[in-house]
Parts: sequence; structure tokens; C-alpha cells
Amino acid sequence: METFSLESINIVNDLTKTLSRAGFTLDDVKKMTEYISTNNGAADIRKILNKKVVLKDLGMKYGHEHFINTNREDYLKHFLATFGSNYYAYCSEKNGIVRLDFDKISLLSVKNEDCMKVIDSLSKKSPGISMLNYIVEHPEMNFPEEWEEKRLFFLGTVGKQTWNDTFEYTIPYLYWDKKKLCWEKHVKNFYSPSGMYHTFNGDDYSCGPERNYTDHALVLND
Repeated sequence: METFSLESINIVNDLTKTLSRAGFTLDDVKKMTEYISTNNGAADIRKILNKKVVLKDLGMKYGHEHFINTNREDYLKHFLATFGSNYYAYCSEKNGIVRLDFDKISLLSVKNEDCMKVIDSLSKKSPGISMLNYIVEHPEMNFPEEWEEKRLFFLGTVGKQTWNDTFEYTIPYLYWDKKKLCWEKHVKNFYSPSGMYHTFNGDDYSCGPERNYTDHALVLND
């Protein structure tokens, strides 16, 4: 077995700094270590190093498995910057590396539900902008058929801005465009404490192919 030299210690230190800059937590590193210790874990890592897998900015894919890094700050900043410099994160997912498993994602109908109550109760249980973007980038995935005629809200990421005495919130969602056969990204805006778009399935869906779709929040099951 190779002993640790000064050079190898420096390499380990560099790896630690790199993982930290990429947004990995100590818990993420622990999970990675446990995964590499499994039968297939080391082989999967070697495939990545040998570029035999497809690497994406949002995460990575090998075989039929998809992994998403939910700690990346740049995706959140890009989402918020789209709506103006005054926007900040009211909710921001921080779940580390997540394996995308449709069997562990349930849909909860939020039709006619109060927007703020839904956000405050589900934001920590729902995926956010990282998973939304990853799904858009991988339309080839076999997603559940029940998703096709619904607006899917990713409450793990919610933007907010304040002006005068009013708060404006922005929630990202996806819908499946049957004509284009692809996922389309959109957002729902609503205002608090007053405004006409305070509930889901309100009058803010007046156009577009998803106008008859119903609103559902994605919830990650334990």
C-alpha cells in the first residue's frame, strides 16, 4: 500500500479546496467516500476520469443514473438576475448531490391553495432550479406520464423583491409542450399582501399551451 508523501498530502489538500469551491459540503464528501467504497462506486469514478460518461454543468450522468449538484450558487444567481438586481432568494435549495429518482418524487396538487402557505410548508421538501434545469437538459429521460398535463412547481427556489409595501415572489415551473415534445420553463409571479395572483391556478395563466394544466408541487420523499 502506498504511503502518504508530502506530494500526496498536497494533492489531497488541493482536492479538498476544489470540492469546497464547487459547493460540496463535508456531508457530500462523506457520501462520496461511502459510494466509492461500494462495488460499483470506484468503477464509476474511473469512468468519469476516463471521460466515458457524459458530464453536464448541472450534474452528471452515467448509465441510467442522473446526479444533480443542488449547491451550485451560479444557477441561483442566474435565475434571480433574470428578473432584476433587486431580486434575492426567499428559498434556496441546499441538498448537496442528489440522485434524480422519479420514484421518490411525488406530486401534490396545490390548485386554489394560498401561494405563501404552500411555499412556507413545502419549500424545504421540494427541489429547486438545479433539478428543473437538469430535467430541461435531459428530455430523453423517462419521466412519469402523469407529469405531462401539469404545471410542475419547484418550490426549493423562490425569488423575492420588495418595493414600497408590496412583496413580489417568483416561482419557477415546468410544463410539457406536446407540440414541441420538450419541457418549457416558465415562472409564476404573485404579490403580497395584496394582488390577484395570490393562489395557484389563478388568472395568470391566460395563454400558452399549458393554460388548462393544473398546478402541482414536486415533493421529495425520504
